[in-house]
Amino acid sequence: MKIVQFYKSGYIHLGIKKNNRFFDITSANRSGRAMSIANSTLELVKGGKQEIKKIESIYEKYKDMDGFYIEENEIVYAPCISSPEKVICIGLNYAKHAKESGMEKPQEPIVFSKFANTLAGHQENIKIPIEAKKVDYEAELAIVIGEKARNIDENDASEYIYGYCVSKRCLCKRFTIQIQSVAFRKKLRRLCSNRAFVDY
Repeated sequence: MKIVQFYKSGYIHLGIKKNNRFFDITSANRSGRAMSIANSTLELVKGGKQEIKKIESIYEKYKDMDGFYIEENEIVYAPCISSPEKVICIGLNYAKHAKESGMEKPQEPIVFSKFANTLAGHQENIKIPIEAKKVDYEAELAIVIGEKARNIDENDASEYIYGYCVSKRCLCKRFTIQIQSVAFRKKLRRLCSNRAFVDY
């Protein structure tokens, strides 16, 4: 299932992709005797399989009503998950990147974080800060964690994964003022665009 968040009348709606169109779960639910459902991908993740069953039942009930579908070229994407609790990143996460950066392959993971407001929607225009003199871009695999996890066995890790999405990230490598922090240069507002969907 491809889960999507999008903007409609200034509010975030939850939808699912069906062929080349999107079914508006939020609007469909509100049209009848509305049940209590997740209104965002984050709420869907927290609700687990029960919330997935709810949106599946809404789709089955209203799938023949054309008014709840939105064409792909008409949709305005929100970040696939807005306001996550945390965004944890791994630096120099493949050998070629370490080599092209002139750095040794790390013996231990290089971990840093991002702020929630770095996230942008798919196809959203990215505004490069006027102080940035050199900008690079990267594509990453983003993993959405669906369960609280602590001290788990490596072999059990996949059980805690909710889904996946693609993250496209801009990196401001050089500024008009000297900034030494690499983490800062990766945390600027709305410079990390998410692919439209969370693949559940």
